[in-house]
Parts: sequence; C-alpha cells; structure tokens
Amino acid sequence: MGGPGRSVPRHLYWCALLAALLLLASNPASCRAGTCRPESRLEEREEAANVVLTGTVEEILNMDPVHNTYSCKVRVWRYLKGKSVVNGELLLEGGNKVMIGGFGDPGICDNEVATGDTRIFFLNPGPERTWPGHRKELMLNSSLMRITLRNLEDVEHCVQGRRGVLVLPPQSTRCRGMLCGFGAVCERDPVDSSKGMCVCKKTTCPSVVAPVCGSDSSTYSNECELEKAQCSLQRRIKVVRKGPCGLKDPCSEVTCSYGSTCVQSSDGQSAKCMCPLSCEGQREQVVCGSDGKDYPSECELNKQACASQKNIRKQHAGPCDPCKNNQTHAHKACRVEPRTRRPQTFPLPKSCPPDAVPLCASDGQTYDSGCSMQLTGQLKGIVLRKVHSGQCEEHGDCKEECKFNAVCLLDRLGPHCSCEPIRCDGSFKPLCGKDGRTYSNDCERRQAECLAKVHIPVKQQGPCDLHMPSPCLQISCAFGAVCVVKDGGAVCECPGACPPPQEPVCGSDGHTYGSQCQMKAVACSLQKDIHMKHRGPCTKACQNCSFGAICDGQTGRCVCPTECVDTNQPVCGSDGLTYSSECELHVRACTRQLDLKVAAQRECESCGGVACGWGARCVRNRCECPTCHGEPFGPVCGSNGVTYDNACELQVASCNLKKNIKVARAGGCDEGCGSGASGSGMDGSCEQDRCRIFGGSWDEDAEEDRCVCDFSCHTVPHIQVCGTDGVTYSSECELKKTRCEKQQHLQVYSQGPCLGETPTVTLCCHCSQTVYGCCLDNTTAALGVELAGCPSTCQCNPYGSYGGLCDPTTGQCSCKPGVGGLKCDRCEPGFWNFRGIVTENMSGCTPCHCDALGSVRDDCEQMSGLCSCKTGVKGMKCDVCPDGSQMGMGNKTSCKDMDCKFGASCVEAGGQAHCECPSPDCAEKDKTKVCGSDGVTYADACQLNTIACRQDKLITVKHKGQCSGEVSSPTVTVIVPVVPEIRSSCDNSPFGCCPDGQTTTSDPEGTNCPPTMKFSGFLHLDQVEGQELFYTPEMEDPKSELFGETARSIESALNELYRKSSVQKDFKSVRVRNLAPSSSILAFVEVHLDPDTRFTVEDVEQALLKVLRTTKATAIVVRKPVEENIRFSLSTLPFFTTTATTTTISPTTRRPTTSRRTTTPSPVATATATASLFHYATTPFRPKLMPKVMKPPQPSQPCKSHPCQHGGTCEDDGHDFTCICPAGRGGVVCEKVIKYFIPAFGGKSYLAFPTMKAYHTVRIAMEFRTFETTGLLLFNGQNGKKDFLSLALLSGHVQLRFNTGSGTGTLVSRVRVRLGRWHQLVVTRNRRNAMLSVDSEPYIEGESPPGTDGLNLDTDLFVGGVPEELVKERTSVASGLVGCIRTLDVNNMVYSLQENGGYVLYGSAVGECGNNPCEPNPCHNGATCQVKEAEMFHCKCVNGPTCADAHNPCDPNRCHPSSQCKVLPAGGYKCECPMGREGTHCEKEKRGTSYLQYYYFFVSVLRHKVSMTVVFLAEDPNGMIFYNGQRTDGRGDFISLALNDGILEFRYDLGKGPAVIRSRGQIPMNTWNTVNLERAGRKGELSINDKDRVRGEAPKSRKVMHAALNLKESFFVGGVPDFSKVARAASLSSGFRGAIQKVSNALRSRDVSMYKHHRCAHGVCQNGGLCNPLQASYECICQHGFGGSHCQDAIIEKSAGEAESIAFDGHTFIEYHNAVTKRCEATGVIEAPHPDNPKALLVNRFELSIRTEATHGLILWSGKGTERSDYIALAVVDGRVQMTYDLGSKPVVLQSSVRVDTNRWIRIKASRTLRDGSLQVGNEAAVTGSSPLAATQLDTDGALWLGGLEELALARRLPKAYSTGFVGCVKDVSVDGVELHLIEDALNNPRILHCSAK
Repeated sequence: MGGPGRSVPRHLYWCALLAALLLLASNPASCRAGTCRPESRLEEREEAANVVLTGTVEEILNMDPVHNTYSCKVRVWRYLKGKSVVNGELLLEGGNKVMIGGFGDPGICDNEVATGDTRIFFLNPGPERTWPGHRKELMLNSSLMRITLRNLEDVEHCVQGRRGVLVLPPQSTRCRGMLCGFGAVCERDPVDSSKGMCVCKKTTCPSVVAPVCGSDSSTYSNECELEKAQCSLQRRIKVVRKGPCGLKDPCSEVTCSYGSTCVQSSDGQSAKCMCPLSCEGQREQVVCGSDGKDYPSECELNKQACASQKNIRKQHAGPCDPCKNNQTHAHKACRVEPRTRRPQTFPLPKSCPPDAVPLCASDGQTYDSGCSMQLTGQLKGIVLRKVHSGQCEEHGDCKEECKFNAVCLLDRLGPHCSCEPIRCDGSFKPLCGKDGRTYSNDCERRQAECLAKVHIPVKQQGPCDLHMPSPCLQISCAFGAVCVVKDGGAVCECPGACPPPQEPVCGSDGHTYGSQCQMKAVACSLQKDIHMKHRGPCTKACQNCSFGAICDGQTGRCVCPTECVDTNQPVCGSDGLTYSSECELHVRACTRQLDLKVAAQRECESCGGVACGWGARCVRNRCECPTCHGEPFGPVCGSNGVTYDNACELQVASCNLKKNIKVARAGGCDEGCGSGASGSGMDGSCEQDRCRIFGGSWDEDAEEDRCVCDFSCHTVPHIQVCGTDGVTYSSECELKKTRCEKQQHLQVYSQGPCLGETPTVTLCCHCSQTVYGCCLDNTTAALGVELAGCPSTCQCNPYGSYGGLCDPTTGQCSCKPGVGGLKCDRCEPGFWNFRGIVTENMSGCTPCHCDALGSVRDDCEQMSGLCSCKTGVKGMKCDVCPDGSQMGMGNKTSCKDMDCKFGASCVEAGGQAHCECPSPDCAEKDKTKVCGSDGVTYADACQLNTIACRQDKLITVKHKGQCSGEVSSPTVTVIVPVVPEIRSSCDNSPFGCCPDGQTTTSDPEGTNCPPTMKFSGFLHLDQVEGQELFYTPEMEDPKSELFGETARSIESALNELYRKSSVQKDFKSVRVRNLAPSSSILAFVEVHLDPDTRFTVEDVEQALLKVLRTTKATAIVVRKPVEENIRFSLSTLPFFTTTATTTTISPTTRRPTTSRRTTTPSPVATATATASLFHYATTPFRPKLMPKVMKPPQPSQPCKSHPCQHGGTCEDDGHDFTCICPAGRGGVVCEKVIKYFIPAFGGKSYLAFPTMKAYHTVRIAMEFRTFETTGLLLFNGQNGKKDFLSLALLSGHVQLRFNTGSGTGTLVSRVRVRLGRWHQLVVTRNRRNAMLSVDSEPYIEGESPPGTDGLNLDTDLFVGGVPEELVKERTSVASGLVGCIRTLDVNNMVYSLQENGGYVLYGSAVGECGNNPCEPNPCHNGATCQVKEAEMFHCKCVNGPTCADAHNPCDPNRCHPSSQCKVLPAGGYKCECPMGREGTHCEKEKRGTSYLQYYYFFVSVLRHKVSMTVVFLAEDPNGMIFYNGQRTDGRGDFISLALNDGILEFRYDLGKGPAVIRSRGQIPMNTWNTVNLERAGRKGELSINDKDRVRGEAPKSRKVMHAALNLKESFFVGGVPDFSKVARAASLSSGFRGAIQKVSNALRSRDVSMYKHHRCAHGVCQNGGLCNPLQASYECICQHGFGGSHCQDAIIEKSAGEAESIAFDGHTFIEYHNAVTKRCEATGVIEAPHPDNPKALLVNRFELSIRTEATHGLILWSGKGTERSDYIALAVVDGRVQMTYDLGSKPVVLQSSVRVDTNRWIRIKASRTLRDGSLQVGNEAAVTGSSPLAATQLDTDGALWLGGLEELALARRLPKAYSTGFVGCVKDVSVDGVELHLIEDALNNPRILHCSAK
C-alpha cells in the first residue's frame, strides 16, 4: 500500500481522523444489532457522494411501515459539493428545499432524524430501481453528520482536497473558524502571529456629499461612511432613505388626490404629487376604485384618475364585486363575505331536503328544515335563527307593518320590528345618498334608513365626491409641467421619473437625452424651452476620448471616473504591477493616459526578478515566448491591423510586442480592399478601416486628409515610453499620435526611455491546476469552494462589472469605475448614466460634477444627470446664479474680500478666491455620533458640518450621542452655545443604549438605566426591509449574528414607525427580546415610553396599527389581517383594559405568561409528594437547615410575602405582582367575595364539575360568547392515559377532539364565531362517531380511528379552562376562554353555573359576565386601575395594592425586625408575625396553637381515593394531626386524623355521615410512629407501624351514591386557626403537641418550629448536605462533590484520563453484588440490612453519570430472576430517565422531564426508602412517589446489573425500553453512598469497552 517514505497529503489525515471520530460519535442506537456497515473514511464518503450539503429537516414524509424508511423535506442552507447536480426538477418551493430519501435504511448507521434537526448530508440522485417513487429525490449515501465547526472544516477540507489542495496557506490556518461580519476581514493578530483577528478594512471614503439616513436613525454623508460605521459597530445598518434623518417623512404632510401620488425628491427633503406616466413593468393586481369599477392595477387607476381629472381612489385590493364574474346557474347563488370580501357560492333553499319536523324561524315563517332557513337568510341578507320546533303560531307576525326596511323579528320578547337581522354583503357598488353620505352598496343605505328611521333617497350612483371638479381644470402649466392636486389645490410639477428610455433624442440645447420625456423633464427643471432637434444622439462634443475616458455631453469634456468599489480581487497589469482591482487598473490607465491591460486575474508573479506576461513562460528563470511548429496556414487579422498566418502566430506576436492583440476577423486585414492601401475600393471603406486601426477618426466633409488624428497630448502628464521603433516618446499619447499620423504599426515596447527591458507578466497554468479548480467555462479559475467567485455563482451585471468574477467571501463583483452595488448594477453616489454603459459602451458611470456651491448634494438624477440645486440656483449642474450669471465667476481674487458662511472656508486657487465646505472625513478619535441642533443624529461632527454647509444651514453640535427625540427648527439662525456632554455615543458603547435611547448602558443587565414604561407584545412578521423572513434555529440564541441582524432591522423599522405615530411625544425606543417560529417569524418586542406617560396599552397598539395603515411603504410587513397579528393587550374583552406592563406573551395563544410564578400556596398534581419538618428533598423548609452561604443580593420578589389571600395564586415579574383568585373571590388580593350568575372567564379561569358520564354516548349543549378567537371551552380526560374529550375555539372555529384509546378524532365547525355575540353549540358522540353543530348549522360529522369505542374519563370536568398546562398536547390550545358561558347541558342535565349552585367543585379567577372591577375606580389617590382577569384588577403604584395611602405605610417599617410589614388593600399596614411572636408590631413573644396550611391541595387529589403516610411523635394524647373540610359552618364533607385520649382516629364524611376508624390501642407517646391511611369510596383502612390494621366505612345512602369527598377549604396540619369552623362530626377541639415528620406537602405555616430533639435539627449533615429523617434515624443526601455518611468527605474528581468510563453497546451486561460496597456505619445512624443478607433491602440509593444518544435502553436492574417478583430499575424511555420499582403490590413509575439523549454527561440520583422513591436527573427538582400500602422492603437475588439483562424475559412485563440494552457510557457509579468500581467489582467477565470521560 505504500512504503514509509510515501508522502500523504495533509487533507487525507484530516479525513481519516474525522472518520475515526465519527465511528465513536455516531448514534449507535440506530445501528440495529450490527446490521449497518462500518462507515468508510471521510474522503471515500465524499468521493462516493455527488452532492454534499447542509440543511434542516422541515417535514417527515412517505413513511414506509414495512421497512421503517421515510423521506424528509429539507431546507438547504449551503451546498458544499454538487450544486449543479441539483437541477430544477429536484428543487422545491422556490429552489431552497429538496426531498431526501433513505432515512431509516439499516445499511446506513446514523440514519435517523427528527423535525428541526440540522445535519450534513452525503447524497446521490435516486437510482432508477427506486423510480418512480424516489425519482425526484436525493438519497442518503452514508451516515449523517452533526453540524459543528470542526465537521464543516473537515468536510470542506476533503471537498477541496479533490481539487488539488495540498497545503493550506498560513493565513487560512490562522483565520479558520473566524467568522467576520459586516464587512470585516480576518487578518494576522499583531500580538500573536499564530492567531487571526477581525478588523475593518482601512477604506478611504470619497468626499462625496450625498447624505443618507441609516436604520440606526443617524445621518451619514454618503453610503460609504454608513458602511464603515456598520463595520466598526458590528451591527446591521441599512439605508432607510436619501437625505438626512428627519423626524417626519415629507409625504406624511402632503395629501395627493385626483390620481396623483406622493413622491420624495431626490434629496429626501421635500415631496411632490405626481401622476404616473406609464404603468409598464408594474405588477398587475386588480384593485377596486372608489367609483365602483375594477382596474388592472393601482397604477392604472391613478393614471385614469389623472387623465379624467376625477377623484378616484383605491378602495381595496381585489374586484369590487367578486360575484360579478361568477357563473351563477339556476340552482346556486353568490354572496360576498363582508370581512374577507371573498365570494361564497351556496345552493338555493329549494335544494334542501326537509327535516322530520319543521321549524319556526325568527322571521315568523315556518321552514321545512334548518338548511332551508339558513339559505333563505343568506339569500335575503338577513340572519335567521330557530325559535322552536314545529309550525309557527298564527299570530306570530308583527302587529304593525315594519317600516324603513326593518324586519319582523320573533324572539323571547315576542314579534317586533328590528334592524338587527339585516346583514349586508361585502360587494362595493357605491352610491351617494341625499344625506351627503356615500354608501358601499344599496343594502347599507337601506340599513342606515332602518337605524335612523328616515328615508334616504339616492342622489347619484357612485361616491358623492366623484364628480367634484378638479382644481386643475382651469390651469395651464408651462415648460412641460403637469398640473396635479396637492393639499386640495392645483400645483404645476415637473415630471420626476420617466419610463425606461426607448430612443435617444437630440435637444435644441445640443445635449443628448434618453427620451423625449427626459428632455421635457430637464426643460421643466431648468425652466427653459427645449425642443427636439432630431431623433438620435447629438454629434459628440468630444470626439476622441481615449484610455477609458468618458465624454460628458453636457460639458463637452472627456472625464475619467475615479470611484472604485473595494473588492478583494487583485489583478496583474500589463505594466508588471499588481492592482487591488481591475477598476483601479483602468482608473490609472485613464488618469495617466496609459495603454494598460489585465494580464492575469491575480497578483503578479516574478521569474528571476521579473514578471512574465503576454503568454510567456518562465523557463530556467527566464521569460520566453512560445513558438509555433506545424500549425496549419489560416490567416487572421489582428486588432492591430496586421495579418498573421494563424492564431498561434498572433499570440506569439502579442507576447513579443507585449501588446494585447486579439483576432479581429478571419482572413487577411486587406481582403476586399482592392490593392491594399491605395484606396481603390469603390466606397473608400478600406481607408476608413485603416484610419480606425491606427487610432484616427474619419471626416467625410474634409476635402483632404480625411483621416483626422485628434490627440491633445499637451494635457497628458509627461511619462516617457519606449516605442517598438526604438524612439523615446514623452508620453504614450505622443506615441499614439505618431502611429496615427504615420499609419505604421507602432507599439509601446517599454515604460521609460529606450534603455532596458520592462518586466513582463506571465499567464499561469490551466485553471484545473489552480487551488479551487475551474469554473463552468473550464477556463476561469474558481476562487473558492463550490464555484465561489465564478460568474455562474456571482451573477454580476454583465455591463457594470469586469468578467463576472466576484470576491468569494463577500460576493462583491469587480465593478467598473463609478459603478457600485454588490452586483455592479447601479452607479455610485456622485455618478450617473448607467444606461450609457449599456447603450454607448462607456467604460463606467459618468461623474455628476455638481457645483459644490450651488448644489446641496454631490449626487444627481440617474437618468438625466440633473443635480439638486439650492433655492434659486439653476442649471444642470447647479452652476447658474439666480441672475443668470455663472456660479463662481466673480472678480474676487483674495479671501479678504470673501465672506464664507455656514462653516465654509475661503480658498485661493488659480487667481480666484472661493468658499469651500469642510471635508466630511474626521480623525478616528472623533468618529462618534453627535446630535445636531436640528434634532437629527449625525455619524460624527465632521459629517454634520459638511452637510450643514452644503444645505446652507447653521447646525451646531447639541451633544454627543443619539438625539432623544426633541426637535428644534430645521434651520437655525441664532447660535446658542452648547457645552457638549463629555461622554461617547451610547450606540458605540460595548453594551449599547438603555431603553430611553440616550443613556449608555454600563453592564449587560442595564442596572444604571433610567426607568421607562414598558409595554410588551408580539408581531407576526412576513418581511423586514424587503427581505422575506423565516425562522432558523440560530435565531434562538440572542447572541448570534443572525438574531442580532434580524432584531436590529425590526427595531429600526418599528422605531421609525413609532416616531411618526400618535405616541411619539413619549416614545423612547423598541427592543426585540425574542424571536420564535411561526409561518414566518414571531417577534416579541418591548415598547418603551416615558415613565410618566398617560398612554395606555391600547394607545400603543392602535398607534402602530394606524401608522401601518397610513404609511404606503414601510420597512416591515405584518402578516394579514394586521389587526389579528399585532398584540399588546392580552385580553380583548370590552370591559378589560389589560396592560402588558408586567407580562410577556405566549407565541401560540396570545395569553400572558410571566417570567416567574409563585403560588400561595400552589396546587400539585399528586398526593404522594411529602413534606417534612426536617431535611427532606421536597420540603419548603430546606433553607432553614442549609449551612449559611453568602449569596449576591437577590432582585425584588413581590410574591415572596404571599400577598394573595384566600388561596390566590401570585404571579410576578420581579417588580410587581398580580393575584389569580379562586372561584368566588376577587379584588386586588382576592379579598372580596364575588357572586356570579353567568360566569366570566379571563383566559386563566376555570370551573370544575364532577366527571361526566360519557363511556359510550354523550350529548353536550352550551351557550357561550367569546372575545378572543382561541380558547378552551370544555375538557374532561383520563389521568396519565389517552382518553379525553375537549371543545375549544381555534382561529374562530369550534373544534371537537376526542380519543377513545385508538387515536384522536377531530371535527371543526364551518361557522366562524363572532366576537362578543352569544353562540349555541351542540355535540353528540356515539362510540367513535361524533356530530358537531354551531348556531344550528348542518351537523359536521366525523369519527376517531378504529379500535376501542369506550371513553374512560376520571378527571374532573373543566369548563372555560383547565388548571394544568399539559392538555395543550390534546386540545391544541394552551389558554382558556376569554368570555362567558351561560348554559351547560350534559346528557340533558342542565348544570347550575352560579356561585354556590351546588354543582361547582372548585374554580379559579371567575367573575360575573359584564362586570368591570375598575368601575368605580377602586384605586385611591388618582392611581390607574388595570383589569387583569375576571373580577381582578391591579392599581399602579407602590403604596399598597389599592394605593390607599398617599405614601408607603411600611416606610419606615414599624414592625419587629423578625416580622414582615404588609400593606393592606384598604390602606394601612399589618405586621406578619413569625413563629412565637404576637402583638400589633409582633413585639411580644407567645406560645399557642401551631398549624401548617396548604390551600386547595386535596381539592381534586383526595376526592375519590386516599393513600397517605404520616410519621409523627406525640407529646400529648389529644390533638388534631390534619384536617380538610368543605365548609366553615361546622357542616359538610371532611377528612381528619386526630388523637383522642391516646387513640388515633381517622374520620371522613362523604355527605351521609362520618366514618370513624379507631386504632385498637393507645399510641405510645414520645416515640416515632408511622401511620398509613387508605380510602377508596366509602371504605377506609388505618394501620400503625405496619401492623394492627383496622377497617371501616361511611354510611350508605339509598338515593344518592356518596363515594367522593367534596373538599373546598384549605388542608391544615397540626391545628387550625379557629376550631369553631371545622365540621362538628370531626370532633376536633385542640391542636397537636409534638413533632410531625412527614405528611403531604403543606406550604403556609404559623408558629411551627423545628423539633429540636431530632438529630436533623442539629446540622449532622456537613457541606450543605440535606438531612432526610427516617423516624428516629436519618440519612444525609450529599451535594455533588461530597460523600460519606455525613457528607464529610470531599470527593476529588478524576481527570478525564483517569475517570473510569465504561462503554455499553447494547450487548454489554455487567453483574455486581447489590451490597458489594455496602457496609454498616459505625454510628448506626444509617439504617441498612446486615451485610450477610443483601437480599432484603429497606433502602436503595444509586448515583451514576451517563452519556448517550439512545432514546431507549435499560441502565440498571436489581431484583429477583423470576416474573411477578420485586425489582428496582433505571431505564431511558423516550429519551428521558425512568425509575421503576415494585415491592410486591404494584409498580411505581417515576419519570424525569430532562432529556438525556443529548450525548452529554448528566448525573442521575435515584433512591428508595421503604415505600417512598425519589428520582433526580441533572438540576431538575426531584420526582417523588410512593408504592401502595403493604411491603416496605425489596426482595432481590443479591445481583445488580448495569447495561441490561442477560435474561431479557425478566423485563417482558415492562415497557420495550427495559428489554433493550443500554447504548452509551457510564461512570462514577455509587451504591448506597459507596463508589462502585466498574471493572474490579464486576462478577462476570464481559468484554469491557472504554469511552472518553470528557
């Protein structure tokens, strides 16, 4: 294969190394039982793949259930190889997506993806054997690769390696991985030469004054200065408009009518109204005009309005009457939907089949069916509703005839005339009423008659102002001006824009114009009479512009464009010098009048000290021209007029003469010219050709010497050259003049006098031998990977660029002089006439040459060259004074006689004195933004001075930094001395500006920023700055460049809009906080206003909507309809005035979510969670027993004081709080009792009812109204299972979803609900079939997938919302109803929805429908009231919830230091006393009744079943241990546990009488006791210390089955505040004395202290360990890094090389003894079985670290080797860790929420103590559970397995993951606190594999 001396290319080492790493890093889970082939080396994979690309999986399709293969739609980000292979047939959706197949192929190892995964794909076109199924797909060729910088580099390495890259240049190595943005480039770090750094190119911008406004609201003197600022600031800045940044768009103050539209002037300072001259090239989109007629486009509408002088405006997009063109046949009708303006075709009523029973409708008529009623209503344009079944009564009509078009309406009030049923369609057929109003159609006029109860006759068809005479009818405009109507008056305006030039014309002024339109525009601008002299261009004023100079027809001079765009494309000139670009070479050739050509598209290379060129090759360190041998004779004529034997001889001559000679034509140069030079040709064409060849021009009018050699060499610099005749010429121009006059072949032999040779240049080898290979033409050398820099990739403008090449990094094309743009498709500022390059073959754009004194800008109009003149100044170049004299032609020769104003300075030159404006270029240290006295921000002071001078304005620097928004007059005549602030611009600071837009942020958190009023909201955006938006995963990181660029663009656009809006006086700034995916992009924004603003959130939202409607062209495009895709208020209830001050927004529901949620206290979902007065993992008392650790100051936590009363949930954002109250409570802190009859829901509200019966059938009827288009109406489900039924609003339609266990069925109504109106809903379900109807629409039918038919429901029935957030996965919505429900009927049983109606179990945040808690205003001292949820409000102040005090009553704090001062809602304060203190200010010590209180914990958890463990130590034989009741009047349901004379009593009442279960004997005092309680239905059980079981049951009812506890009050432990309010049947009178170690969580305490006699109270656990009490014993749960029985030992982490990390491949099973490292502690504190009996365990504790990419696999197992036996196991299930254990009664499953299939190390802690288990993965909170009553020890066979089980049959009764071996790495395993040595302690001898511990 190769000896030791063989050299291996470096890129192959990269590829081989990466291939080896891939074998370790690839996902082994997908390698099924070793069936996938070992992966080849990377270079072999790359070579075998025709296409290599990076992309993101967007959709998974074509799943094959047999072979488990599938295809994916992939969005392509980048082609690394083979872009040309992917033709149009393979491309999808605009060309940026492809379909890829072969996923799941067992022959490819890493073959699985999920939606959203971004990978590197190795692909080939689908082979023919896969056709036609995969014909248009690319197929996977080898394993996928993850996107990392290293992987991308290595793949690029291999791709480049195929093209001959052997050694990377040092610069590339330094800069590899450096991503420089915004024009920066990577260069060598001057400090460390081995590193690269991003620096901005040192660009010198031209002194062109062409001000532009940037997207950062700053003014720059030209676009180049803007681009430099963009690089230095490293943020995207785009040109918003020409001219300085003004505070108003000039078009915003102009009203154009009668067809004219507003157009900004070229300097952006003014605006005028213009009529369209042509609509050619305009996109056709039908629009409806205000005259009721359709027009092909808005341009055609305006053109027609201008021509007819009628005031016609665009009414809306689309046709006026969409139904007009619909072919309506005899059985169908058409109606225009008013909101969408779309045609709706529907059948006629006679086509409806009759129902079994007729119905009476609201118009008093009887209909055969509901269908007939609905269609009749649509046909008549009225709303019909069903009143009742059966025939209408005979006297159901209105007593009197309904007048004024009213309709007889039959409802509960009886028959009466009403206008309400009238529904007009959306067709626009305008007419004018005699009341002076214009109506959209006749139906609206008749409806207006009905409402006003007066007749409104029709005055005319069309709008009222249609025939209003135009002010322009009597106006005649001179000099080609056009009359337009501006602000209601007639104005003569010059045409500002002409159609593309068709035919040039010569004007009477001797100038050539592109068209007659352009000539008239110039004549109008100059106020001159210019008529057409003749068609075609005028005779050139300058006949012989050479060396690339351009003839400026307006001045008659040859000019050289000197402006070049920076591009990293050096070229080698024919003079042997390297130029930075081809443009620079041509500029030098023009300015120096040199015959310079491009010899090579690269830097010049030398050969023996010289550079070879013109085809010469370097031979033996010398340049030699090629020779021709054996070439056939084929004469060609060279461009120098010489005939050569063949093309080869021409090339040799070009090399020897060092001249660029090309083939002019085949054949000799004298062929067809008679005898040659004698001019014997009949027409003298040969003489003309010869004259042209030698550089002359032919003059037909001359009698002699018609060949004119017009060379003006006296103006050319004298630079000597040596000719081929051996003569030295003073310049190349003189040589050309001699050549023309003598008509001899004379060329430049060398630069300088004829003394020696000049360096020549060589052309390189073929492009295939270059670094990146050839372009598609097989001639041009590519400049980067994948045809980078090639013409096919660059897409350069062929006229404005050289050769079509571009910079491979930036894509910048090589532009001709004066040409700019990335593609070289426009002229640079200061240049014009790009058309001349196309039509007249000019060498570049023509300089504008605007007079510096007479113009305000240096750029000019692109089609005509007109400059923007100062007031009164005239002329094409603004060089004519108002009196007609030439600008600057005065007789002042000295600056003493000059008075220069506006910052200009006097300059004496050529015997004349004139004023010059200062240069816009500042020193680097002074380049900081400044605010001008005109209120405009400028890039720096120098640019401010230049722009002010050119505009004849006196503008001074007001201060450094961005302007804050205050504006002074744009022209300042009085200089006010301003002392600038000594600070830099906040935009240039490291952390940018504060939200106020002025203050410099000192740190990332903005701690120094002044306050602002913040309004949060979101927008669905389709476009920003003309670019279509789509979400990419990189946007998730706010630090990414892509996020920053997108966010800054959005901020800039919104800042500009708000500065034009109605809130501009208080507006500060907009900040984008987050971007989220939607169909485009969802942008979460914050709008900052003045902190004392009076604007509300509605004002902020409406201001943006209004400015979007009125501004014709905005930088952002919001998804339509705009009103539904901009949200700042989070509730649109009419009586809600919600503010977004303290909330952010959920992207899917438009409902508020806060950054932190604290509940007082919060419900939990399981009764197995336990609380401990000692150190238990889930106890809220953990901080009391933790060692004190110094922490940094924490931010304010308003909810920390638990301000919400009566079980309210507190939500805060760190500054303020809101209480979410339980049903029946309201007010600011839930202090009010709320009575409601028709409940209102606010999005977070809900009511709970008993589970509905719906196993086989169910019928649900409901009446509701809503104020938002999305929200949950009803939900009933099955805990932890699939079955559920839900009703929800989704985008305005009712959606029914249900699942009977075999899949979800979905039905959606056709009727769209109308906001604020009542709607009727009926649902019927029979097994898997269901029907849905809204507002009596025909039933929508559907079914769920086949399988099971029964619906198993066990949760409560929730209406209006749900307390859990997990139901979103089932219901597709995550917010509740915002509206009201007045009727609920389930199975013909009408539920009472009223407060205390007897049906409601519990609820949250429910109020009375229509109530506004802010009326009257409950806030004192003028504070603002804001509605939060139903019946809840928030007062904006800091002096209490209702601002009742003029100042903060807790300042100063009068309470004892140990207590907390709390502001009361009604004013004043209250001291919250801690344990052991009492008194007004908690100044007294006391001992009294103690208790723990847990609000609403057992409301739903203990309703049907109870399974509870209580561990306590009693010091008194009497006392309450816990109690939970239904009511506070001594009655109702309850459950309690108490001591009565030493006897333990377990009592509960289900409504028929109490069950009393007593222990057989007295409980021992001062001893720890464990009590287990069970209740199922009426039956209950009590056991003490796992013995003495006692059973009992509650009384039975004959009528009603009482089996559930109806609990509504708090759960109390140890005592209650008032024993007179507990149920009398509980027989409780005193609190508990002693210690309670364990019971279900209780969060609110009063007078509870730590039991000092337990060892956990004395800090036995060290180093922050948690003490977990185990009756009289304990165990220490150590923090990471510590171990030992008391966490006293510091565990020293092993280094990566030392860590023992074992790799498991799915077939590696290692056995250990489950007590191999277990030993009894000498202290006897830790309870453990004897070492000789490791098979019966009371405690298990495992800790280990894993790393895996697998989604399933068994990690650990300990148990017996038989089925139906005890076990404990850890496994990965669906990518998450699951702990399962079974002590013989029932398995307990604990599931973590943390994904572990991320290929990263993560720590797992699993423990079991008796029946209680705990699982903690990473930093998540521990998940806990408990097994049912019975055994407490784990019986095993003494074995512990890691990685899986050899006998997989043991796991058959568990999920599939338990029978799958673990694939991944394991390390740092400990069993019961002692480290397990993975290799030494193994009992079997498996094949041990190691993996990296990093």
